[in-house]
Amino acid sequence: MMLRNLFRMLSLATVTIEILFSPVSKVLAQNVTLPPPESGSFSTAFDFIPDGRLVIFTGTEVRIQTQQGSSNFDLIGNLPPEFRGGSDPAFVVTGLGGNFFILGTGAGGSKFPNQPFNGSIFLLPRTGGQAKSVALIPFHFAADLRRPQELFINRGEASFSRSAVERLDLKTKKVRTVIDNIPGASSGLVVDRHGNIYTGIGLDPNGARTGEIRRFSRRDINRAIQTQVPLNFDSDGVFVAKVLSAGNLVFDQQGDLWVGGGDIAGGGQQGFIAEIDPQTGIVDTS
Repeated sequence: MMLRNLFRMLSLATVTIEILFSPVSKVLAQNVTLPPPESGSFSTAFDFIPDGRLVIFTGTEVRIQTQQGSSNFDLIGNLPPEFRGGSDPAFVVTGLGGNFFILGTGAGGSKFPNQPFNGSIFLLPRTGGQAKSVALIPFHFAADLRRPQELFINRGEASFSRSAVERLDLKTKKVRTVIDNIPGASSGLVVDRHGNIYTGIGLDPNGARTGEIRRFSRRDINRAIQTQVPLNFDSDGVFVAKVLSAGNLVFDQQGDLWVGGGDIAGGGQQGFIAEIDPQTGIVDTS
């Protein structure tokens, strides 16, 4: 199994990350020291902008890498000041074309589970400034765009026993459930180039299905939107693979699916990735 240690903790304030993949190139690698998360936040989220540089979200601030391979990041914007320490954060998603960023506060950082810290989603234009709130989806974990104004978000519950996928229309701000009855905690979510959605089970409370990933076709997703009847994870999703904890899903240019995670329930190691063929579910062992 192709597993590599992705994160290496150097201190409580600094994380060095070896980026082994990106939407730009399967072979791109950067050794980068990310800015630490804000006090009260638990991690630094990142994504890529179209030129291959990183955009990072520390929980309050949004910064863009000065150049590829650099550990220097320029500040471009931030959340409202009252959100300091009230963001995990869950994700930063670069808008198609790189004109804006979507920021997810997750479950609220040190202010968990209080709203609006738990579940706030913000939009920040590429020109920077203060981000504007666009939705409230508690316990959200991962997100990806399918169209310029269409964001899909995996969100869970405090019990970790159930999760779902929501569709956020960034133009109307309407939120609708499109995939329901996921029997476990939140996992990653990614949209492939055909418009199909991949998501999974980040943690099965019963221990058997952690890491299970299923694919939902573009046609079925569109039907769920039109009929307002959510798809069922088990009966409507096509099984792809059972890998790690189904986190940090991303496709490379070759169409291979990369999966992050680790032993999130058993106290084991974290920060691994695996490469799988999304059509066969075979894990790359090369």
